[in-house]
Formats: sequence, structure tokens, C-alpha cells
Amino acid sequence: MPKNYKPPKDTADTYARYKAHYEGERALKPEMLEHADRDLKAGATVGQLAAWTGLTPEVFRRRARALGVKRKRPPTVGKLKPDQTAPQAANQPHWQGPPAHRTTPPEPPAGLHLSPEAAALSYDRAKMLAKQAEAQRPDWGMEMRRELRHVDEQWRWHVMVEAGVQAGYIDVPYEGSEETSA
Repeated sequence: MPKNYKPPKDTADTYARYKAHYEGERALKPEMLEHADRDLKAGATVGQLAAWTGLTPEVFRRRARALGVKRKRPPTVGKLKPDQTAPQAANQPHWQGPPAHRTTPPEPPAGLHLSPEAAALSYDRAKMLAKQAEAQRPDWGMEMRRELRHVDEQWRWHVMVEAGVQAGYIDVPYEGSEETSA
């Protein structure tokens, strides 16, 4: 790249305007943050300050926390408590997170051609064995993921284990034997 390169005039003007605005923002920011701190203590919300300044609400949440400003409401992260005022219908189950995978899978679809050993593996065991082989052979793992992207998620790891067994990358443990992965 030549050392004497100069951008076109319109590009150079854009760079100069950006630099002027950036330097102006850096000069104005301390004063703006002082005002924001005072407003936080006076009762302004982090959302209001974010709207007024163009910064994210998280900037002002952190400043409020550092200043010891009392929260206006509890944080909305984590598990929400069930509403105690509304009675829950007796026949409607309360959702408690993602459904747990079965320890023993149902019969696999016939088109997958799984060996009885691979089909008998639990979802979690098949996933663990496949991920171990994938970690040792990343190229093979990427190829398998590409080829198996249309296989039902419930059986994808089982098919990957079967392919790993056939390639010699995975030894499927029988009951009572120790697990190994090549």
C-alpha cells in the first residue's frame, strides 16, 4: 500500500466530520454523566436517561448501582414467581422448563438403520459419545452435522454415534462395560 495515499475529498471530509463529532462527544461526556448522576438521584429512570442521551439503559443501570440509587422495581431476570392472585386450572400443568429427555428412547424410525446398541443409548449418553468423537475429529463432526441437519433432533446424536462406530471413532459400550471413545 503506498504511503502517500490520500482519500478522495468527500471521503476525507466525512472522516474529518466524524473526528470532530467524536472529539466533541468525548469532551461533553463527563459533563453529561454528571447531570445524569444528579438526575438518577433525583428520580429519573434509566430508560428516560437512555432515551435522552442515546446511550443504552445498561450504562445508567451501572451508574445507578455505583451511586447506590434505590431500584424503582425488581430486576426482571431469573425465574418469575407464579401469580398468586390467579388460580391455576386443575388440569393445566404448570410449565417448569424444557421437557426432560427420556432415559430410554422409543423405537427409532426405520429409515435411520441404527444398530440395537446405538438405538438403546439414552439421548444424553448418545449426545456425550457423539460430542467426544466430534471433539477429537472436528472435521468429521462438521461433516456429520451438515449431513444430519434434517434428521429429527431426538435421533440426530444416535445417528452420529452409529456413523462414528462404523468409522471406528466410537466404541459403543455394552451394559456392564466401560465407556470408551477412540
